[in-house]
Amino acid sequence: MNRGNWKKILKSGSYRRLLNKYKNGDTDTKKFKIRSTIGIKSGKLCGRKNRLVKKPTETDSSEDRLLLPAFHEDSSKICEVNTEELFRMEENRLEEESDYYSPDDGESSEDEDSTCSDTLVEFLRNWSIKYNVPHRTLKPLLTRLNSQDFSIPKDPRKLLSTSRFEADIYDIQGGKYWHNGIGVCLQSSFGNLNKNRTIDINVNIDGLPLYNNGTEQVWPILFNVAHHPEISPLVIGIYEGKTKPGNIEEFLEPFVEEAVQILKNGIIINNFLLEIRIRAFICDSPARAFVKGVVNFNSKHGCLKCCTIGEYSTSMRTNVFPQTFAPQRTDKDFRDGLYEEHYQKKRIAGSNQTVKISSPILKLPIDMIEDFIVADSLHLLHLGVMKKLLKNYTVGNNGKRWNSYEKSMISSKLNCIRLPIEIHRAVRSIESLSHWKATECATFLHYVGISLLDQSLDSEHFENSLCLFCATTICSSDNYHDLLGVAQTMFEKFIINYESFFGSITSNLHNLVHVVEEVKRFGSLPSISSYPFENYLYKIKQMVRSGKLPLNQIINRLSEQNSLKSSSKISQEQYPMLSCFDAKSVYYERVKLATGFTLRNRFEDQWFLTDDQSIIAFKNASKIGIVGSKLAEYTYLFETPMCSKIIRTYKSYNVSRFEEEKLYCYESVFCKLVAVTVDKRTTFTPLLHTLPKCSQ
Repeated sequence: MNRGNWKKILKSGSYRRLLNKYKNGDTDTKKFKIRSTIGIKSGKLCGRKNRLVKKPTETDSSEDRLLLPAFHEDSSKICEVNTEELFRMEENRLEEESDYYSPDDGESSEDEDSTCSDTLVEFLRNWSIKYNVPHRTLKPLLTRLNSQDFSIPKDPRKLLSTSRFEADIYDIQGGKYWHNGIGVCLQSSFGNLNKNRTIDINVNIDGLPLYNNGTEQVWPILFNVAHHPEISPLVIGIYEGKTKPGNIEEFLEPFVEEAVQILKNGIIINNFLLEIRIRAFICDSPARAFVKGVVNFNSKHGCLKCCTIGEYSTSMRTNVFPQTFAPQRTDKDFRDGLYEEHYQKKRIAGSNQTVKISSPILKLPIDMIEDFIVADSLHLLHLGVMKKLLKNYTVGNNGKRWNSYEKSMISSKLNCIRLPIEIHRAVRSIESLSHWKATECATFLHYVGISLLDQSLDSEHFENSLCLFCATTICSSDNYHDLLGVAQTMFEKFIINYESFFGSITSNLHNLVHVVEEVKRFGSLPSISSYPFENYLYKIKQMVRSGKLPLNQIINRLSEQNSLKSSSKISQEQYPMLSCFDAKSVYYERVKLATGFTLRNRFEDQWFLTDDQSIIAFKNASKIGIVGSKLAEYTYLFETPMCSKIIRTYKSYNVSRFEEEKLYCYESVFCKLVAVTVDKRTTFTPLLHTLPKCSQ
């Protein structure tokens, strides 16, 4: 038996009464009962009741034993303690102390145990939620810890504060809907509000299949707070069914009704007013059409921004858009119903007549044209245009298709490229292009492609790819805000050249015309990207652990996460953060200058640019600055369609020749550089999110 369990037995009232009778000289041979609440059987807590103990007498042999519960691998065995010796030991102890424990006895020990248990409970809660540990996995662990005298909840639902209230789920056409609410989410995220504030939110609506071999799907309504990446997306409501919501009014009405009131009156938190504005709706193309109640993106009148009319292409089996420029749609004309062919229609029951679908979103005080984003970098630029462009060179029939040798050479070079620590996914071989994720396409577009394509494409095609690279780079950082006019010109040039090279302009390519106007309105592309929402959709899918009641499972997981948010404290990191101390040089080998900005003494992570456009190789760091060496030889990467110096992109054929080491203060660091070496040439491109922001 461990020490903790034995202490509990000694403190029990039944045991003290038995000792008192023994001390008083009661020689009655009647049997006394000890009721113990401590016992362990098969590794689990169990009560061992009505254990008969006989008071020792002179006639009793020394072999009389007091049977007590004990922890043992063989649960059938019970440790035996000599009764006479046990009573004497306890009598001596009680003579030194009082016969009864005062409330203060053992206070220090109990507080220590309580603190230890609280720390363990906090760790287990954080660990299980972070790693999505199922309850059936967590329960045996809690049981075992309790058997070792840890005071923690036995039930995972109590540990994780799983909601015990039945969720308010109701039926709508096609499935079920649960509404969480904007106010509930903001109350949790801004619980420490100490002044009046105004925030802008981005709303996302998208569909998500729950299983790989089934039709069950969910359509969450999510939102995040603009310019607050530390706040993960929040759930307004979730639809679950075997098809997408059958009635747009039933699906969106709860969200719209609440949003109208909140946008008008705000929310009171801690006696302070939190005002909310809807900044934008960020969805993929099918979801945008569904939410707005308009025809699909590849229809003849499918463009959300302008009145261009598509034409059906028999070769591509879809509508293409030869008219790049067309009159812009307006919010007033949209609400007045002037775009007859643009609206989605539904058939009246029992009749052949159709009426347009009126989306509940029309009740919100937003611009129905400008506030619906088409410049989503994930779907438009990365999985859309960039992947389409590479497919033209790998599997296309345009005369510019790479042969097997060229593709194998590109793949071998891709496998040799080392990327910075901030880029989490390496780019796979070009033969795996159809399986590339959006982040792989993004890495190829922003950092890797310019090092590979100049050796694989002719000058015209490479210059056209540079137009796409320069335009997207300019639109991806507020630091290049003054160059947005140049980006517009390059997007238009890319579309014209693409049509001459490959023959047709699809919906994604046409939408490039509208990218710059949205960047001017909302800010750089990362601020209107659906990446945060897509990442959260994956987390929602992981919340479903079985095929039974998936919506209820998601609701329970969300309640557990909310309890964790309310109990955890957000720590503010202080930069620069130094780590990996080298005792020999008395310097640090690693420094973190901001979120997603780390320098360390490795080739892929050592390069940064200073305010005077010098390329520096990081050596080590201290509290006052960075020790580094300036690269001696480097020049511009290209001069057409624009000089690469303007967007701070360079090349070098000798990355081993440096000037003398020097100390650089942290304020002189401009951005981190991504160094990509291909065939003895290294290109340096700014890591976009590390560029400083400029006022617009």
